[in-house]
Amino acid sequence: MEIVFELGGIDRVGAHVSALGGARVLLVCSSRRRHVERVLASLGSFEVAIFDGARVHVPVETVESAARVAEAHDADVVLTLGGGSATGLGKALRLRRQLSFVALPTTFSGSERTSIWGMTEGGDKRTGRDPRARPDVIVYDAELFAGLPPRTAVQSAMNALAHPLSALSTATLDAASAERARGVADALVAAVEALAATPGEPTALERALRHAGEAATILDGARLGLHHKLAHALGGRFGLEHAALHSALLPHTLQGELRDEQRARLLDAMKTVEAPVSLGGLGVDAEAARAMVAEREALVEAGAAEALERAL
Repeated sequence: MEIVFELGGIDRVGAHVSALGGARVLLVCSSRRRHVERVLASLGSFEVAIFDGARVHVPVETVESAARVAEAHDADVVLTLGGGSATGLGKALRLRRQLSFVALPTTFSGSERTSIWGMTEGGDKRTGRDPRARPDVIVYDAELFAGLPPRTAVQSAMNALAHPLSALSTATLDAASAERARGVADALVAAVEALAATPGEPTALERALRHAGEAATILDGARLGLHHKLAHALGGRFGLEHAALHSALLPHTLQGELRDEQRARLLDAMKTVEAPVSLGGLGVDAEAARAMVAEREALVEAGAAEALERAL
């Protein structure tokens, strides 16, 4: 996996496609199509088909629709432009079809740095791990993050923060990895503060990007904790936005992994951008999430995976 940090990297993504030997590109993005024109300009010499139906939690019907487009186009490269929804769809396509994979992230989700995949069918979200899900090339361009609304940026960084904390909560990291996870968690708390205080500031964005990527690699080397089981199960069942759900759950599910001063700083930063600091911020569907968090201790004692399956 090649990882590139480059300002203006979006304008040179075609060179990475060329280096992979690609000729027919499937560009995957959401219906908002942010930055699509710049990507197309970089891909001027390639045949490109666009699938702009990426959706949160990667519904299986979306995967099937995108796979049909890839087959009709005879794509040999999938290029994802966006956050976890686009990246997750790219992973699902990669597992179904022989494709090279280039990821151009626009959020701090970190999905592009892990072998973890997920798909939702009938309200149930399945996840797994497969090394083939990782992209061949990841291009991080901080310019793509400069226009993120502060609320979105903070929620996305909270998603990243959940990764080392969830890994720590499972006690599956060795001593060196656990120390690294604690350091990355502290750096991401500082990143949330900076993103809230100075939205769009280039240095803050660059640091958040690097720390979010490191956080994802930590999670990739550990077992998923209760926090992520809740986030995937509730998000898949109720269609809740993934980053917002992490923001709401994190102060409740991982209190033991945050020092008091970290927690205070984090909540202050979240309040600055009016991000949801309680489950009530998610609206009516959050009643289910509230009940699940209230049963947190019982879930841990009974075994998170089995109890979570029964509770849902």
